[in-house]
Amino acid sequence: MIKLIFSLKDKIFTPFLQHKSSAFQWGIILLVLFLSWQILLAILNSFVDIVQQDQKGLYMRLGRYIETVEPGLHFKLPLIDYVTRISVRERQGYIQHTDAMTQDNVIIKVSLQYTYTISDPRKYHLEVMKPDQIITEFAQGKLRDIINSIPMHDVMKYRSQMNQKIMLELQAKEKDYGVSFKLVQIQGTYPPQEVQEAIKQRMVTEEKTAGAKEEALQKKILADANFYDAQKKAEAEKYQIVETAQAKHTAIKMMLEEMAKYQAIAPKYLDYLMAQELKYNSKWILTNPNQSQSSNIDFHIRETPPPSQDSQPNLQPNP
Repeated sequence: MIKLIFSLKDKIFTPFLQHKSSAFQWGIILLVLFLSWQILLAILNSFVDIVQQDQKGLYMRLGRYIETVEPGLHFKLPLIDYVTRISVRERQGYIQHTDAMTQDNVIIKVSLQYTYTISDPRKYHLEVMKPDQIITEFAQGKLRDIINSIPMHDVMKYRSQMNQKIMLELQAKEKDYGVSFKLVQIQGTYPPQEVQEAIKQRMVTEEKTAGAKEEALQKKILADANFYDAQKKAEAEKYQIVETAQAKHTAIKMMLEEMAKYQAIAPKYLDYLMAQELKYNSKWILTNPNQSQSSNIDFHIRETPPPSQDSQPNLQPNP
């Protein structure tokens, strides 16, 4: 190549440049060198091909598949061999607001996102026409099929189970399309407007019901606390009465035991106690036997504290 350039220079450019200025001559020389370098690079490029790190190459010879090559530098025959580069980075597919009918005949809108990578570049590029479009339509059809077999309530509630079902359906087609699915996720489910209003009303009702239950529970707790307090008070009063009666019983028993020791004064002491008891807590009826017709005079002694030494009992006759 270099000898050819210099021979052309001696035969063609030298006679032409003899009558030109030196600056013009150097410009022509630089232009020739630049064009020669570009031609050399084009020839070298026809013998090699570079596959990037995020790609895989389909090595073709005269239009026939030879092999799948990994990233790096690969040699080829000019005009006979060529390498088709296929990106193997993860790709995203999105189905937005597609209509689907549930098992209970409610039409809802559903959005689905999925990602996949190319696992078999040969099948993906050479055996499937418009593979990305086919994958999108297949995912959309499976999404509708699965929603059609589930009631609307379950569609709104069990998204994770639906994602798993869709993933299994898509994975069954991986070998046919030369891809590997990584993620399937339902982004949103949108029921009709009237259904949304009914859901909102139900939520409000459930919230009110929960509030009423909470209030009833608090009232029940308060009532139980009051009942427990009253029960404890009743038990305390009962205990006090029992203990008081027991104390009186013990006192009477002790008194009787003491009186048994002193039998001479025991009757007089009992009379004294009876008089004291009748004095402040009894009703006296005095009868005059001299009258032919009996007329009773009642004297009531009020239940008042024992009078002091200077005062007398308050007697009030009854006519």
